[in-house]
Amino acid sequence: MAGRREPDVSDAVAELREETGGDIVAIQGDIRRAEDCERIVAQAAEIFGGIDILVNNDGAPQLGP
Repeated sequence: MAGRREPDVSDAVAELREETGGDIVAIQGDIRRAEDCERIVAQAAEIFGGIDILVNNDGAPQLGP
């Protein structure tokens, strides 16, 4: 799982690990930046020995006051 803010993504991963027992890692990065996208994919591929499925879900709420 990737996210812009390290504490947020780490907390979400910890919660999912506890609920599912899954093998999940937290990677800090901003998918609005091409270099972060490349690093996120490369790091995930290295950790898991490749990538079979990639879900890109940028479900951020609309910004406003």
